[in-house]
Amino acid sequence: MCNLGYIYEYGRTGKRDYKKAFYCFKIAADDGSAEACYKVGDSYFYGDAIKQNYNLALEYYIKAEDFANKSGIDDDIKSDIYYRLALCLYKGYSTDEDPLSALEYINEAEYYSYCDRFEGKFMW
Repeated sequence: MCNLGYIYEYGRTGKRDYKKAFYCFKIAADDGSAEACYKVGDSYFYGDAIKQNYNLALEYYIKAEDFANKSGIDDDIKSDIYYRLALCLYKGYSTDEDPLSALEYINEAEYYSYCDRFEGKFMW
């Protein structure tokens, strides 16, 4: 369902359909997909398919982090999740502004962006 969400979101069927994408991401998120959770959070954050709601966006970003940490299979998307959490903390979207916590999340996002975890070294 998460992959189908991307097909609709990026218009691989000919036309973008944010509502169908949201529907697919939501089903996958409810099934425990960390990646789908942050995509549902993005829908709420940007208001693409539904009304913008920073509270729900942050809730889904936190849920995505929790799923990723518990499953261990979603390490490749942790960078995306951590970046979004950092943005919410830095700008104070549905939470108090907390630049130090935001910096911690940005550092984690950078680590997961540039670290080749299979080789145990940085990619650059």
